[in-house]
Amino acid sequence: MSFGVTFDIRSLDAFGRKLEGVAAKQLPFAMAKTLTQTAKHAASEDVPAAMKRAFDRPTRYTLNAFAILPATKTKLRAEILPRAFAGKGNIAWEYLDPEVSGGARDAKRGEKRLSATLGQRVYLVPAKGTKLDKSGNVSKATMVKVLSGLGALGDQSATKASAKRAKRKVVSHGGINGSKRRGTNSEFFVGRSKSGRKPIAIYQFKGRDKVVPVLAIVTKQPSYKPRLAFGPVIDKSVRTHMPRFFERNLEDAIRTAR
Repeated sequence: MSFGVTFDIRSLDAFGRKLEGVAAKQLPFAMAKTLTQTAKHAASEDVPAAMKRAFDRPTRYTLNAFAILPATKTKLRAEILPRAFAGKGNIAWEYLDPEVSGGARDAKRGEKRLSATLGQRVYLVPAKGTKLDKSGNVSKATMVKVLSGLGALGDQSATKASAKRAKRKVVSHGGINGSKRRGTNSEFFVGRSKSGRKPIAIYQFKGRDKVVPVLAIVTKQPSYKPRLAFGPVIDKSVRTHMPRFFERNLEDAIRTAR
């Protein structure tokens, strides 16, 4: 998915013919700079502002979800497109797309790892035993600790402690209250329904006799209603800011031309 800010070259030619000498030669440079600045302003200013209004405490990573491809004097088109690189996390557009178009979201990386460990597709929801970050999300450090404790990180466990915890087996508890640690070296375990078939939550041992839920497990794929359409936001941004960018850039190009 991408959004383009373009200029009709036929209009450029018509306008250029009305200008004289230096102004006509500098017009493509001014227009390319204008398109790039307009796209950048939309991606870094107006789109994040719309996200802050639509979403609850979006992270900096989410607010920085879009990048731009700049225009040139021979390609008078600047593009706004989702960033494709996410490091070790999820590409922002993967979880933003359902918020834009509506519908089901894909499993996150941590959910995919746990699904592989449990042998069935599962999705995770914060439970009362989880401390959330300032954006209301489970921190990456917490998620790594939980998955490592459940042996869901596989060969990517980087420390001896993680490797030791990965040796245990996922255990099944018929009931949580009064449960004792059984067959595991980990502080985390997957609690299941009384039948033992349905995983219901990831629990953590807190001290000798206390067990708290840290992540609830659901098997139904989460679905969302549309909350933010980026197209109208970008269109309004272009119409608002492009004229002033163009006027300033053309004046600068003419003033500095040799």
